[in-house]
Amino acid sequence: MAKTGVLSRHKICIFCLVLVLMAFVSDAKSTYATSNTDEVIPPKVRGPLFRTARELRRYLEQLDEWLAITGRPRFG
Repeated sequence: MAKTGVLSRHKICIFCLVLVLMAFVSDAKSTYATSNTDEVIPPKVRGPLFRTARELRRYLEQLDEWLAITGRPRFG
């Protein structure tokens, strides 16, 4: 009979845990459902980064130089 009491206690604890979890889930779901999509800020419109092929080439050369300096592993 002692095992029956322990099993029923476990069942009661699990039932209470499920109820608490359901309360949290339903609260989060109701908050999500009432959010307004108009409140989201749209991303900024950006112009072209490089106007000419020369600008792009210069940027890539500078990037290559920077990566050559900073990309080396440092020991010691």
